[in-house]
Amino acid sequence: MGYGGTAGFNTIYHTITVGGTTEQDQRWIRLPGEMIQGNNTDLGSNFGTCVDIYAPAQHFQHLAHLNGNNSYRDFVNHIEERSGTSFSAPMVAGIAARLLQRNPAWSSQQVWTYIQGQANHPTCFDFDQGTQTCRNDRLAYIAPGE
Repeated sequence: MGYGGTAGFNTIYHTITVGGTTEQDQRWIRLPGEMIQGNNTDLGSNFGTCVDIYAPAQHFQHLAHLNGNNSYRDFVNHIEERSGTSFSAPMVAGIAARLLQRNPAWSSQQVWTYIQGQANHPTCFDFDQGTQTCRNDRLAYIAPGE
């Protein structure tokens, strides 16, 4: 029996796949002029049966111009906001790491079950027009101190 929710996988191994959300708890779709992580033409978050859970993906402040000439000492002048699912996936990985730190004997399936069970349900991130149902409304969450 697989876990995570990706259709067609019946294995004990599975990757937790993560989609991105906006600050307004909607599925992240790149806005015109929105700076994204990396040098690509990403148009927004994946959706559908390939996504298990969502996490924030929009407007993260980060040190975008660090190189040999711009050090951390000068970060005030170089902070930019970036967006992308490359911010969402590490959040869920961090939740998993935190859970495993507190529960080192947990299996990967137990970690996923906990993450899935603790998720918030603020809105439908993936509405299936064909069946008129919500395929995914899970937003990753872990309580402070967990």
